[in-house]
Parts: sequence; structure tokens; C-alpha cells
Amino acid sequence: APAGSDMRAFELTTASSLLNRPGYASLLAGGTVVCYVALTSVVYMLAPQDSLQPLLPYERMAAGFAGCILSAAACMNFVSALTPSRRAAATSVDVIMISVQVVSAMTNTCLYYIPMPVVIDRFVGTHQHLGRWCEWTTLAFTMTFAIEAVGSKRISDPFSLALMMCASTACAIILPLAPDAYSWCIIFCASTILYMPLYPRLVRHRAAHRKALALGHAPVALEEQPVTGVSANLMLSCTLMWTVFVADYAIVASIRAWQGDAWFVDGERPQWPFILDCVVDVCAKLVYALMVAAAQNAIPDDFARAQMGWVRDAMDVVWQHSSDTILISTVASAGHVRTLASASLGLVLGAAASKPWLNWREHPVDEHNPKAPPDGAAHVPAEAHGESVEDVVARAWRLTRGRGEASAALEWHVLREGEDERRCEVQATAVGGEQRPLLVLVVRDVTMRVRFHELEKKRLADQAQQLILVQQVARQKDEEANRFTRHEVKNGVLA
Repeated sequence: APAGSDMRAFELTTASSLLNRPGYASLLAGGTVVCYVALTSVVYMLAPQDSLQPLLPYERMAAGFAGCILSAAACMNFVSALTPSRRAAATSVDVIMISVQVVSAMTNTCLYYIPMPVVIDRFVGTHQHLGRWCEWTTLAFTMTFAIEAVGSKRISDPFSLALMMCASTACAIILPLAPDAYSWCIIFCASTILYMPLYPRLVRHRAAHRKALALGHAPVALEEQPVTGVSANLMLSCTLMWTVFVADYAIVASIRAWQGDAWFVDGERPQWPFILDCVVDVCAKLVYALMVAAAQNAIPDDFARAQMGWVRDAMDVVWQHSSDTILISTVASAGHVRTLASASLGLVLGAAASKPWLNWREHPVDEHNPKAPPDGAAHVPAEAHGESVEDVVARAWRLTRGRGEASAALEWHVLREGEDERRCEVQATAVGGEQRPLLVLVVRDVTMRVRFHELEKKRLADQAQQLILVQQVARQKDEEANRFTRHEVKNGVLA
């Protein structure tokens, strides 16, 4: 068949994510780890020596628990991706998910073992752990890019949003170092402005999804609806996730301003803000991993589901209105199959005889053992006049499975009471392989074609007979003329 003329034209064609392109995921994951290490090293070296403080007991315990949880999650995902059953199916999402969890686990481990910079924001009064903000700054880019890239086909959109989120988060590192209130306000406003594009982007994603839904069941909607739907849900989750981080910062700052000097307990900073940060960090990373992985897998699944619905509707029209009869047969048990026929079987057998086959019907395939066709035969003749549907299906199963052929052509002679014999061509095709064998038979009534062919042969034979008769008469006339000429010449000579 010509390229594109078969059902492979219905295969999934959507590139569901930028991350599926070669090299994107590895570059993003490797760049995340490198940038995190570089940023943390710079902050650690530039921070004042008196700001390097170990965590308080409960803070250290929270960091230890968070590091263990995230390390276990990263190890489980890494081992799972290396197992033989998953190695071939490992995707870009697995690489990015592991890199995010590794960076988070590294941060909590460093906070647990190493004194890290702790700076007091002189205008808000809260203690800021700069090591935590180094992690969040780096992952702000990675997590936002990965979420936005699921529904994007251009790198500019996810890159610009991820860069703004990274810059907005980086402002939290600079805020505690602001020399005066004016500088602090400028940095805070810049951080807010860079954060706000999340909401217009969310509105745009939801509008795109509504537009795709308006397309209904058009073929283009098969690709657009799943992608835009998942993208809108992911962007909503991303917006909520970063809103939680902003709310965490705002809640701690508000309580600090409300409590005043009561903020300190026995001369030490309260430990619950850092514990809250650890809880938010762990939940965000675990939820993020599940969210992006589910979305990455959901796009092909949703697309395939919508695609199958469209193909099913199209095939239903063929099944109901095609003049050719379609029979589908599948294995029911040893020696038995289940067969279903389309409504056009009534044109071949008659309404009454075809009715039992309009629903699944089980019948044996090994009761008859006709003589096998000769090797290399491309067209198998009917073995008996008036074959039943069971006989034809059984013969097709033996040809396709017994001889290992993918397809076979058969003839089927049908005898209907009070009518002349009908002749049909049957094309049997085996699909599904050995695990789930399925046989599709397309029956075409060629009775009229055969009759026209026979009439044409008879007409040509009559014409040939008439031509022979004309030639015989002409030859006889020539012979008679030759005899007359010889006789006249003979008489002239004798005279």
C-alpha cells in the first residue's frame, strides 16, 4: 500500500514536551546541580564569618529528616530507572525528577552537618538561611521550566518564565543584605514583579484549553485538548506551589512583626520557621515529582484515548455502511474462536442467515481438516460449494496460523435457496501476534463481476466464432474462384 494509506496514519504524532528532545533533560539536570553548587559556594565564601551558624537542635532534626526522605526518594527513583524493566522506558522526567530531589537532599544534608550563613533581615527581623534560598533559587528555574515545557513546543516561553522565577527567588538572598529601607523596597518590588507573570501565564493556559475544547471532535483537537488540559493543570499546580512559598515567607514575616521582642525565646531565634521551611520543601519536591511524571504520562494517554475515540467513530461508520463484509475473529479457547460480522453480511447470506453473526458467536475451527493448499499459492480456491461462515473462518485461521502467513486470499461460494450461487473474495489478515491473535476477514461479493467476466468471455468467444466463420466462407470463395480459373484456362488450352 502507498505510504500513509494504512491505519499507521492514526498513530500518535504529538511531541508532548520539549523535554523529550535529545539532550534537553540531561542539560537541564546537569546544569541544575552545577549551578546549585556554584551559587552555594559563592554565598558561603562571601558571607560574613559571624553569620556561619549551626542549626539549633530541632532545626537540625528537621533538616536531617528532610535530607533522609529526599535522599531515599532520589535513590528509589534512580534504582527504579536502572531496573531492566524500566531502563528502556526511562524518560526525561525521571532525570529531572532525580536531579531536583538530589539538590534538595544535598541542601538539607549540608544544613545538618555544616554551619551555613544565617542572616537577619534588619527590616523584617526574620532569620534567613541563605543555604536554603540557594536551593530554592536554583530549583525555581528547573521546576518552572520542566512544568512549562510539558505543553510548549518553543523553548522561549518556558525559559523566560523560569528565568523570572529564578530571579524573583534570588532577590530573597539579597534582601537581608540591603543597606537601607529604600534599597530593600526596590529589591522587594522587583521580586514581586518578577513573580507576578505566573498568574497571566495561568490565565493564558486556561484560555488555550477552552479554545481547544471548543474544537469539539475535530482531528486537530485530538492533539490540542490533552496537551492544553495537562498544561493548564500543571501551571495551576506550579502557581499554587510558588504561592505556598510566598505565603510561608509572608506568614513568618507577619508573625515576627506582630510579636516584636517576644519573637525570641530565651534569647534564641524560634525554630518553627525553619521546620516549616523543611516541611514545605519536602512536600513541594515530592508532590512536584509525582505531578510532572503523571502529567508527562497523561498527555500520550489522553491523546491516545481521544484518538481511539475518533478512530472508533470512523470505524463504526465503515462497520455499519460498508458494502464489503468485515468479520473479526479471536481465540476463545483451545480449538474454538469467537467471530463477529458486520451488518453487510446480510447482503451475502440473507437477513435470517446472517443474524446470528451480528453478535459474538463461538464456534470450532479444528473439526474440519481440508487439504492444505499448495506451497506458494497466492489465491486459495474454494474447497466446496456452499461453505458456511464457520468453514471460511476455520480455513482462514488454518492458513494464517498453521502456515505462519500474515495474510491469505480465499474464495467463498455461497448457496442461497432459490438463487444462483454467489461468489465472494475473502482477504484474511492476522494481527496481534502470538500473544493476542486476531483475524480480520474482508469479504467482497464478486458475483456480478464474475458474471460480467463470463458474459464478456462468451461475447468474445461468439465474436471469435463469427470471425472464424467469415474467414472460412472467404476461404471457400477463394478456393471456388481458383477452381473456376483453372477450369477456364484448361478449356482454353484444349480448344
